Amino acid sequence: MSNLIPKDEPSNLRPVKQRKPKNSFMNFLQDFRETHSHSFPNQKSLIRHATTVWNDPKFDRRAYEGLSEFERICFDSITKKHKKMK
Repeated sequence: MSNLIPKDEPSNLRPVKQRKPKNSFMNFLQDFRETHSHSFPNQKSLIRHATTVWNDPKFDRRAYEGLSEFERICFDSITKKHKKMK
């Protein structure tokens, strides 16, 4: 007896793409780029601002990392507020 799925049954399961916690800044930068690329003239200024937001003590990294995919997309308004405060 084996626990394998029979070959005649198609498997609709896909592996879920997980974010690696080690690369949390890179994940943040990717999300930041997707939501803010229109606001910056070039990549260097975008990365500089993303780093500033990430290192700001008011920005809660643990809360960001706990967000769902939808909430990550909606964090746009948080970072826009941060930009206005400067």
